[in-house]
Amino acid sequence: ISLDILKDVHCFCENNNINYSLAYGTLIGAVRHKGFIPWDDDIDIIMPRPDFERFCKSYHSSKYKKSNPDKGYTMFARVYDDTLTYVEQKELLWAPFDTGVWIDVFPIDSVADNKEEFIKTGEKILKLWKLEFIKRSTFVPLQKKNLQKKIKSIIKTIFFPIPISSILKKHRKLMSKYKYGTTNHCSQLCCADNIFKE
Repeated sequence: ISLDILKDVHCFCENNNINYSLAYGTLIGAVRHKGFIPWDDDIDIIMPRPDFERFCKSYHSSKYKKSNPDKGYTMFARVYDDTLTYVEQKELLWAPFDTGVWIDVFPIDSVADNKEEFIKTGEKILKLWKLEFIKRSTFVPLQKKNLQKKIKSIIKTIFFPIPISSILKKHRKLMSKYKYGTTNHCSQLCCADNIFKE
């Protein structure tokens, strides 16, 4: 099902001159396993920022839906089939809509050529990214949490009153600090868990 979604995205990108590449476990699986890594559960692709913006504005399909950044409280896009559920995901209870089976679409942004400056920006993005996780966890309905998680959620709501839209706005501003192509380095800045390795 994921592969069918990718084929649909691929055709759209080819027909509209949008550049993309397989990424992460999807790319490793294509090379090493000639398909999926057996324990992988989704498809990841990356696009240069200008192509990503065009894709977000123009992608349409008769079969699949698209979630642009912010709609799902994330900084990346997703193409999905919400008529099916492959795995019931407990950790996605914060999502404002069901994405069923999906592929993730990540933008690649230009970053500073100076390593120290890149690390400084990366550290700021990492802090925001962690805040996004905290805020998203408060969106899970309390009745779906045990007592300990209910207490944690209430505490998070009190100590982190800033709206997630403000956090995402700051994150986006740091991601777009350099216009794409104006530096010699680029990176995926949406998910900051491996920001200093990419």
